Amino acid sequence: QFLDSLGIDAAFFDAEQDRCYCSRCCAAVRMPDVLDGDRADGHCYEVPKGWCGFGLEIPPRAKALKIFSSDWVHAFHGCPASVVPSILLEGSLLMPGDLLINGTPLPNRLTKGGEHRIGVYTSPSIKYAELDIYTKPRSWKGREVRVVLQCKQKIETFASQGETIGWNRRWNYAPISRFFDNDKIERFTKRKGTIIPYRVLVGLGVTTRDHELAGAQA
Repeated sequence: QFLDSLGIDAAFFDAEQDRCYCSRCCAAVRMPDVLDGDRADGHCYEVPKGWCGFGLEIPPRAKALKIFSSDWVHAFHGCPASVVPSILLEGSLLMPGDLLINGTPLPNRLTKGGEHRIGVYTSPSIKYAELDIYTKPRSWKGREVRVVLQCKQKIETFASQGETIGWNRRWNYAPISRFFDNDKIERFTKRKGTIIPYRVLVGLGVTTRDHELAGAQA
């Protein structure tokens, strides 16, 4: 119902790829907290527990690129729900300054530090991607809702790096995720075509890490 409220055309979705990561469903299949932990390159990813995933129709280029092979890793990209229809219509994630189909440029909402920092940011951690600064949660039917895109990302096309949102300064280096160090929790690339969303994750009433810390501080 929430995705319907965004006006996304049904042609973008593939219900066979829907996945529920609620506590009951995860317990039923004994879902671990981290998957791909046996990869030799170390590129595991955090299971988005507590979220509901809606499968996207895989475009022909994704099939040709074999995005579900070991040459591609899992990644998360948090974004405001309002931009999801544009991302799907454009066919890929965009960088600030890119012109949208309607001719308007994508505004630079977060990136600071000069032209060399303009790119696309992802994370192997749902706990990082779900933060308010990325998802800009909105109220819907009395619940706080946020959206994260679950993606495949070509290996060796990104740089792993530390958080760039001022987290360590604000929270005195408190860990964002139990599974990734703060200095390796973010990925950066200028090769936007190497990130392909394959599922839209919707979270209702998610308690993020900064909310946990703010509550403890209070």
